[in-house]
Amino acid sequence: KNQEYAASVLADLFSSRPDICDSLATDEIIQPCMKLLTSKTQVVATQSARALGALARPTKANSPSKISCIAQGEVKPLIKLAKTSFIDAAEAAVAALANLLSDLQIASEALAEDVVSAFTRVLGEGTVEGKSNASRALHQLLKHFPVGAVLKGNSQGRFTVLALVELLHMS
Repeated sequence: KNQEYAASVLADLFSSRPDICDSLATDEIIQPCMKLLTSKTQVVATQSARALGALARPTKANSPSKISCIAQGEVKPLIKLAKTSFIDAAEAAVAALANLLSDLQIASEALAEDVVSAFTRVLGEGTVEGKSNASRALHQLLKHFPVGAVLKGNSQGRFTVLALVELLHMS
């Protein structure tokens, strides 16, 4: 329970106070959050993903060290969480990934781990906010890689296009 409360408070704090995130995006803060992504308690993992997403959120003074600090922690646990069966956890992980994918190294790792399937799942099943973050994450990948490398096959491409058009109608 303590981890759940602590992760939730960190997520809320970082989300509501972006002005403090740059100074707190250090190994001492990020590494414990990264470790909690593999928690057997889904709520703890979800809140940790929210905290990481808020820490990685782009700011006007977005420092490269903030992104590289998170990159050093390896994003595989975040990708695994994005593929989870619980949509709220997947949405939190996708939001964090959307903020991290501007880094080419992270984007390459995510693409190699087939993170796009998680994005398309959130596009299909998620909330409007989740769909928006999945769209943003896809956009970040498409900045680095050609469409054919991101969207594998006609069915994934077709589904993604239809889901994005549906999102346009919702907005």
